[in-house]
Amino acid sequence: MADRLMGDVFSDMLSPPGSDVESDTESDTEVKNLTPQIAATASAFPLQISLDQTTYLVRARQPLLLQIQICSEQRLYAELPESELTLVLRNPQTSELLATLKRSLLSQSLPAQIEVEAKLPAAVKTYLILGELTLQSLDEPLILAAQAFTVAAMLDELIETVADQGEYLQDPTQWHLPLEGTAAQVADAMGQVVRKTMPVQLPSSVRPDKPAFISLRRCFCLLRFIIHC
Repeated sequence: MADRLMGDVFSDMLSPPGSDVESDTESDTEVKNLTPQIAATASAFPLQISLDQTTYLVRARQPLLLQIQICSEQRLYAELPESELTLVLRNPQTSELLATLKRSLLSQSLPAQIEVEAKLPAAVKTYLILGELTLQSLDEPLILAAQAFTVAAMLDELIETVADQGEYLQDPTQWHLPLEGTAAQVADAMGQVVRKTMPVQLPSSVRPDKPAFISLRRCFCLLRFIIHC
């Protein structure tokens, strides 16, 4: 119940979104720094990346699984050229690079269906993670497609706390009663995280004259309503 409940909250608040090599230490200069501003300019690229979700809910120690479709809506390409797909995960509070995954793609017909699995860092210090997908041609330095998404990193403590309050959440007659101290502490901690990330400003190489913002005010209101009703 807790997973479904928290998933509904994060989806509602954040929705408008070869061989694998992973690294947690690559510098920002080694990665194309495309931010959620991508969402507004994705149609400007010759190819488009579509995801099965715009917001992913991931528990601690579980991998992030992306179902990706690459297509050419303007029919500029008959097939996908040899290219490299890059996945970047960032902390929205600090712009810190959390993880990077690169995957080489062979030439294939469009639309192309691709599955990518990435491991989240062992110690995630943020409930929300910003993800960036970029597709770059191997023949020339050209960005073929880009897409942004959001990951809700479900820390075990938060899930267990909400699950413990399952009876309370399902029975409106109990909503006037105070929650246990642990639940209140988690709610307050979550509120502090959200307040620190409102608004989030990250550098953008797509539209350098217009910084990217993401507002999490709705997240805070919904979460506080569910836990503190």
